[in-house]
Amino acid sequence: MKSEPISREMFRKLCPDCKKPDDYTHWLNECLVRYQITSPLCVAAFMGQCMHESSRFTRFEENLNYKWQVLMMKWPRHFTEAAAKRYGRIDGPNKTVIQKANPAMIANIAYENRMGNGPRASGDGYAYRGRGVIQLTGKTAYARFAHFACEPDLLQTPDRVAAEPELAVLSAVWFWSINELNRFCVGSIKHAALTKAINGSSDPTQNHLAERVKYSEYALSLIQSAR
Repeated sequence: MKSEPISREMFRKLCPDCKKPDDYTHWLNECLVRYQITSPLCVAAFMGQCMHESSRFTRFEENLNYKWQVLMMKWPRHFTEAAAKRYGRIDGPNKTVIQKANPAMIANIAYENRMGNGPRASGDGYAYRGRGVIQLTGKTAYARFAHFACEPDLLQTPDRVAAEPELAVLSAVWFWSINELNRFCVGSIKHAALTKAINGSSDPTQNHLAERVKYSEYALSLIQSAR
């Protein structure tokens, strides 16, 4: 394996629409090597999961533009039908939008009183919504990552996790490392188990397993051809 797990050429093939390919390539190589995510299987699995989570390194903030019906399916314990219809997107005929989603309220309801967040009135759910390459989510996770990254002011400036390539990548590597996700990449990539560890769901229709597998296999093919 070369000293740089991801070449610039490889990253551009994997993520052709990324607006800062050189920055992300630099920080991927820096962080993957530093935290020993370097075998071909580990690198491929990491990239495949990150590509899905970030729409191939083009989106670094949680998309909360949910239809009201989806809110009830995704968070059935948190959204009543009335709340879902009040804050979710309501679509009309011919791709028209009758009501836009309210991202702040969706996050504040979905994440209230868990993951270290306070009640919905605190605004913590939206303040600490998913950001980064693998969607750092919740006040506790932000606090732990801030300590790890030696960024004590990060709780006051959480948008940096989405805006700065170094933090976007490092937060994903931190999540991977503390959850020991390399263990799912020994001998072969255990895609289903790895995806459940990241997404929390074992339902392939909900966790988009097929896309994660496709991206991981594409990354592995590029890594192997470069050796």
